[in-house]
Amino acid sequence: MPLKTPREQKIDEFCAQGKLEPYRALVTRVLDDLQAEGVNISARYDVEFSNFEAYDDKPEHIRISLKNVKVPLNVLWILFHEFGHFQSPKITPGDNKVAREELAWEFAEKTITKYPELAAEKESYEACKKWCLNSYYREYGLPEI
Repeated sequence: MPLKTPREQKIDEFCAQGKLEPYRALVTRVLDDLQAEGVNISARYDVEFSNFEAYDDKPEHIRISLKNVKVPLNVLWILFHEFGHFQSPKITPGDNKVAREELAWEFAEKTITKYPELAAEKESYEACKKWCLNSYYREYGLPEI
């Protein structure tokens, strides 16, 4: 059996560890499409949060937590959200953290429209978005949605 390419290994990892096997074709397209935009994507297992890293001396990178996945589609929603950070303007001193999070979700929604098979999962997306935004609203003493 031939060895799998790094691309195939990443797809296998996201499908197995993210419990996204039923969405393999979609996961493949999403990973290919987003990485074609110039961002690196990898899994992480050290913590249960995902992040976007943009350092001057390194390529931009999305790290998606696959630790303790409970809602598989949340892996995709968070990936789209972190990609929204990639699409957002560079961080500047004095940026409003909550506004940046909201902007990343706006970009996520635009990207998701490129995948019509996800339209039926709008309720799942909205629940994930609400949960994530409310964590910031609580942190900054703002009313929850």
